[in-house]
Amino acid sequence: DSTDDHTLLWLLNHIRLGIPELIVQVRHHKHTRVYAFFVTATYESLLRGADEMGLRKPVKAEFGGGMRSFSCEEDYIYENIESELEFFSSQERQSIIRYWLENLRAKQGESLHNIHFLEGQPINPGVFGVPFVVSLVDFWDSIRGDPDGVFWGAHPSEVPCPLPDDICDYFGVKIAMYFAWLGFYTSAMVYPAVLGSILYTFTDSDQVS
Repeated sequence: DSTDDHTLLWLLNHIRLGIPELIVQVRHHKHTRVYAFFVTATYESLLRGADEMGLRKPVKAEFGGGMRSFSCEEDYIYENIESELEFFSSQERQSIIRYWLENLRAKQGESLHNIHFLEGQPINPGVFGVPFVVSLVDFWDSIRGDPDGVFWGAHPSEVPCPLPDDICDYFGVKIAMYFAWLGFYTSAMVYPAVLGSILYTFTDSDQVS
């Protein structure tokens, strides 16, 4: 909220011009109640990003199997390459987008307010006082109808935790049961913690007397 509009527009323009592979939208995030940059990319752009990163992907059995760094020139040899939904995991899509954002570079002579960039210097939103969260809303918001990607504008403590039903829909029953158990276990520990505090207080007072 403290970042001025000029800085945000400057940063938005540099992302759009410097990383044409990314699609950037400025939207209001209903759960954190802030405006944020939502960043996503087309499947073809993600494939090029995976090639740049050397992302390792499983190879089809007829081409030898195993894992190999992804290459756009030989994309047909990789498993599930035909499926936009199955080829990249949520984490892989997020890592590609983050890779591009972290490699956004300044050009010679660029400046913003009192900040003068060197040629090739990374443009880090944190320099401008823009809260930087790569919360990667691919999971948290895809299950709520928002696009994949990354957003700036909220502190990590403000990012909402998903419900067990949401986790079940996205990851399956086993993972949802694990998180449900963690939630129950954490809540159940409140009672022994309170009892322990009371016992410690009385025991300590008896020793003093």
